[in-house]
Amino acid sequence: MLSRFLTNPHSYRITVKDGVVTLAGEPESDSIGHEIVRTVRHIEGVVAVRDRLDYRSDEPARTFRPLV
Repeated sequence: MLSRFLTNPHSYRITVKDGVVTLAGEPESDSIGHEIVRTVRHIEGVVAVRDRLDYRSDEPARTFRPLV
């Protein structure tokens, strides 16, 4: 399933117990991580998804100049 997102499957840990899926790892971007969670929620038999992904920001880091 993760190959659908063109992401490294070794970057994730997925466990399932009683229909509860726990996703952990570091997606390449916030949008990819959220899309994975949405997709898993729609898999037949999944009753809940625990999102334990470590999100990065899709936005570039902002730098500020000193006010002098």
